[in-house]
Amino acid sequence: MSIAITGARVVPVVGDAIDGGTVLFEAGKIVAVEGPGFAVPADAEVVDAAGKWVLPGFIDAHAHLGLHEEAEGWAGRDVNEMTKPVTPYVRALDGINPAEQGFRDAIGGGVLAVNINPGSGNPIGGQTVAVKCWRHGISRRSTRASASRPRSRSTGLRSSGGWFSAAASLAR
Repeated sequence: MSIAITGARVVPVVGDAIDGGTVLFEAGKIVAVEGPGFAVPADAEVVDAAGKWVLPGFIDAHAHLGLHEEAEGWAGRDVNEMTKPVTPYVRALDGINPAEQGFRDAIGGGVLAVNINPGSGNPIGGQTVAVKCWRHGISRRSTRASASRPRSRSTGLRSSGGWFSAAASLAR
């Protein structure tokens, strides 16, 4: 089944914004981003978005979603491993709760993928993981086992094997 979002101000990933644009989906995939006058297939469900905006999903490069849970109190605080200052072996992937409310909040705000970091409390805090904010179970959301080399607060994120390449894989 096709779905067409019509009449919106469409901001594509590449190119100028399109006033009165249409975004056409088939089987959950975007197949067309067109301007006014686009002929929507007759069998498509039409969503009138006049006066609204359609934007691409955002990627959050530094998040603690699923590690610092909103409603779990101390039991859901898996962000920082404060036993030692240098913890390169700590993996964010191991502490994520995929049912955490923050994932739904992120989707509601247009964030579709995040690079989840272990805490910022250590000089070297551990390994990040790039995940999509939807699907069941964290293993089905994860794009890579580790999205970066161990992160250092003094050097920040690194481009070689870091979140830049993970973000590129999320955009595919």
